[in-house]
Amino acid sequence: MRDETKKILIIIAIAVAINAVAFIADLLYFKKFVGVTPYKCDCPIFIGRAETILHRGMLYRDIPTYTPPLINYIMAIPIAINSSCYSLEIFFSFFNVISSILLFISLKSYGKLAFYSAILYSLHPLTFISSIGVQDEPITAFFILLSVYFLMKDKRDAAAIVISLGVWIKIFPALIFPILLIRDKSNRERVKHVGILGGISAAITFPFLILAGDDFTKFLTFYIFGYGKVIGISPWHSIYSMFNTPLLSYISLIILIIGMLIVYAWIKNKEYTPWKSALLIFLVFFMFYRKIHGNYFLYIFILLTPFVFMDKKIAWKYGAITFLVLLSQWTSFQHEWNLYAFFPLSILTVVLLAAIFIDVTNIDFTKLKNKKTYNGRG
Repeated sequence: MRDETKKILIIIAIAVAINAVAFIADLLYFKKFVGVTPYKCDCPIFIGRAETILHRGMLYRDIPTYTPPLINYIMAIPIAINSSCYSLEIFFSFFNVISSILLFISLKSYGKLAFYSAILYSLHPLTFISSIGVQDEPITAFFILLSVYFLMKDKRDAAAIVISLGVWIKIFPALIFPILLIRDKSNRERVKHVGILGGISAAITFPFLILAGDDFTKFLTFYIFGYGKVIGISPWHSIYSMFNTPLLSYISLIILIIGMLIVYAWIKNKEYTPWKSALLIFLVFFMFYRKIHGNYFLYIFILLTPFVFMDKKIAWKYGAITFLVLLSQWTSFQHEWNLYAFFPLSILTVVLLAAIFIDVTNIDFTKLKNKKTYNGRG
């Protein structure tokens, strides 16, 4: 048996085992919290949307929907088999497994780093917490990683297609699209990729714009500004909640846009790999985006995982952020949510994200290729 095949089988075995243990624990114990805490609070929502699709109804018009359309069509697959939370849990666990495999495949030219990264991601608590908590982040994380994989392989047309689909799965892969444009070889190629994004977007959204109208565009407002009792674990959301003024939504949005423009300009002037570029972009985005949920950090962890083995300073910050995210998410679930106690947690998380940003910029990712181990900084 080839060494590569053996490693993939080990990754599959570990990923399946950890997700199976989490599933059994949920089956035996955690299910009692359904309806008592926000645990699994999205499950009936996902099932309702999937069943609407399966019964030939229209999202947005026939059922309130605050996510892009494709994620709901993807989740209709397990619901068509069995209309239950457990069917969704198994489905999300499947994406945890294939993401671990894709991590290994994406990084295999970097030696042992690929295997260690895949195992670490499989064992990260947020991966299986997301699946048994019936959160769709494992699907989005996979499409983010798949986009980066095609960019790493310099398959830019494939990357354009995956990113374009990913935008309408859960919007966040859109953050990677500027990296594609930066790496394109000519303006003609950039026009082609913008056309791919526009064409796929038009094909997906046109029926909803015609048949659902304003109900369809509401989800964009939800992601940009948030409204109602949106629970978030960012300091920007804490400030908004404490002062309760819509003006802060616009101020935080302006700051976010400025921050993103700066980081894109920074990356354009550097010869970073697509992987490193994507990680830096998500780090900045998470510093300034107001509607951050704990499960969203899966997008950070799936890209950050290999850097844990490159620098000890990143390793302990990786663990610290994991702890802070889980603690912050748990705090946000409490009925008596003390913003003044929660606010320092979110501030500390942002500080650590900024520190990791600095650490990552000092690592030369390109010097690791074809090395069996990583022995220090590039």
